[in-house]
Amino acid sequence: MLSLKDVIDNNNGKEEDVLKLKQNLQQLGYYKTPKYGMTGYTDDETFEGIKKFQKDNNLTVDGVLKPGGETESKLNEHLNNQEKRMVSPKGFLTETPQSSQNRLRETTKDDTWGKLPDNSLKKPLFDRKDSSSRQNISSVSPERDKLNNLMQKNSESIRKHESCISHPYIDTTGNITVGCGVNVNKWENFSKQPWNRKSDKKAIKEGYDSLVNLKSKMSVTNGGTGYNVKASYYKDKTNLRLNDMHGVYMNKAREIMEPHIQYLNARGIDFFSLPEEVQNAHFDMVYNLGPSNFRKENWKEYYKALEYRKYDEMAIQSHRSGIDPKRNQYVHDLLMKAHNNRK
Repeated sequence: MLSLKDVIDNNNGKEEDVLKLKQNLQQLGYYKTPKYGMTGYTDDETFEGIKKFQKDNNLTVDGVLKPGGETESKLNEHLNNQEKRMVSPKGFLTETPQSSQNRLRETTKDDTWGKLPDNSLKKPLFDRKDSSSRQNISSVSPERDKLNNLMQKNSESIRKHESCISHPYIDTTGNITVGCGVNVNKWENFSKQPWNRKSDKKAIKEGYDSLVNLKSKMSVTNGGTGYNVKASYYKDKTNLRLNDMHGVYMNKAREIMEPHIQYLNARGIDFFSLPEEVQNAHFDMVYNLGPSNFRKENWKEYYKALEYRKYDEMAIQSHRSGIDPKRNQYVHDLLMKAHNNRK
């Protein structure tokens, strides 16, 4: 049953509320899970499902759900009736065990938070020089699952530290950015983002061009260094909004981590053999700095400590200049926890 803690509308919605709502709407046939999985973010499909349900039940069609409101009450009424229909008067399931199993498999197979499709990771994960055979991550379920779990576990901390934003903006380095720090400065990257359904190719191109022109004007005005404007400044510069930030985050994390894990393994470092705290800390470093910058030649002392599993030294060497001190502290604490756990 649905029990909202806050209002769900275009501007609000707690993640746990949104996720539960999507599951309930799907159960009643009003929501289809996207290919990247079910997340705690609202998307166009969420509001379309709400409005269709409201229309079918003669409710106010506004796409809004309020705690204890008429739409929430009607949803729970339908869910309760559906549950009763599954049970016979004597209290036994009217479905056979096999039909019940098939139904549950169909309704829950995509319900994991942002779970990626089984065939979504196709590049080799491990490519050791001393390996007798090349392994493909799509065929090695444990390693694929480990990578998926790593990205899922770190989604909360990344959203906290990256200030995930649904509209495109120009970051302090002059790059067009969106979501959780995703660089979409190039048109080919910008155009393939899951923008809101109402935005056709023409609208997306116009939004991109307006940001490029704005960036050019700001650069000239400020001598090429004037991008220190809050992201909220760009909110009314374009109507483009991401349809699902979590899906964008998962794609970026996958694109970053797959080659980086190969990079580590080529140097004899089995990433998934490291303690969980070290994996999470290292993930934050890679996501923040980018795989091309976070390499051994640029972070010699950090990687030297990593090779010898000296987690306390890694904590010292993990300091990044120019970022929120709380984020540095977060990584430092994770590595020190791994160090203390070894004592």
